[in-house]
Amino acid sequence: MKTLIAAYSGVLRGTGSSILSALQDLFSITWLNRSQVEKQLQVISVLQWVLSFLVLGVTCSILLVYTFCTDCWLISVLYFTWLVFDWNTPKKGGRRSQWVRNWAVWCYFRDYFPIQMDQLRQRGRTVPRLQSKSVAGLVQKPRLSASGPVFSLRSSATSVPHCLVKTHNLLTTRNYIFGYHPHGIMGLGAFCNFSTEATEVSKKFPGIRPYLATLAGNFRIPVLREYLMSGGICPVNRDTIDYLLSKNGSGNAIIIVVGGAAESLSSMPGKNAVTLRNRKGFVKLALRHGG
Repeated sequence: MKTLIAAYSGVLRGTGSSILSALQDLFSITWLNRSQVEKQLQVISVLQWVLSFLVLGVTCSILLVYTFCTDCWLISVLYFTWLVFDWNTPKKGGRRSQWVRNWAVWCYFRDYFPIQMDQLRQRGRTVPRLQSKSVAGLVQKPRLSASGPVFSLRSSATSVPHCLVKTHNLLTTRNYIFGYHPHGIMGLGAFCNFSTEATEVSKKFPGIRPYLATLAGNFRIPVLREYLMSGGICPVNRDTIDYLLSKNGSGNAIIIVVGGAAESLSSMPGKNAVTLRNRKGFVKLALRHGG
C-alpha cells in the first residue's frame, strides 16, 4: 500500500513527471514516423509494467467476482480453488518462466532509461563506469556473506539505477543475499536487472538464480501473483528467505531492496534518501545461513 501511495503522490510532487510527459509525447508523435517507432515502444513497455503493477490485480479481482455471478461462474470457482492449493508457492520461490523473463518488451523497457550491465577491470579490481550521459554509475562491494559475498548496490542521486556493474564472480555452490539501494517509487532498476533478462543477468552470472523480494501482500492478489512469480519475484519475509537459502539447493541469489516501501515515500528528484533504521533482519539471516 505504501508503494501505491508513493506512486500516486510522486506524480503530485513531480517524480512521476517523466512518465506523464512520456505519455503525452506518445500521443503527440506521428505514429507513421519510423524514426520514432522505437521510442514509442520504449514508452509503451514502461507503461505496461507500471499499469500492470497498479491496476492488474484489482481489475482481475473485479472480473473474477463478476464472472462468478454470470454463467461462466465455473471459471472463477476453478481459479479460486486452484489458488487455495497454490497459496504457499510464492514462499517456495514461485514459478519463474524463462519465456516471460526473455520477452522482447523488457529490452525496450531497459532502453527507455537506459539500464545496462557491464564489467570493467582496472589494476586487478573491477570498478564502475558511466555508460552514457544519462547513466549513473552503480557500485557493488562485497559486504556480508550468506555462504558467499553479499553486494550492496547503490547509485548516484538519480532515482533509478541505470548500470549494473559486475565486480565479482559468484560460485554456483553457494547462496547469496544482495542488498539493493535505492528503492525509488517502484524499484524499476531492480526489476529490470534481476526479474528479466534484459541485461542478461543469467549470462553474467551463469548458474545463479536471482529472486527479487517484494511485499508479501502482492502475492495475495489474483493473477498479479502469477505475473510476479513468472519473473522470479518472491515475498520478502523470513520464511521465504529461509527456504531459498536452506531448502532450495545452491545458486540462489535473493535481492532485497533494503529501504522497502518506506524508502519509496522519500523518492524525490535530486534526493537520495537511505532507510536503514530497524532493517537489519537480512543481515541476521545472512549470518544464520552463512558458512
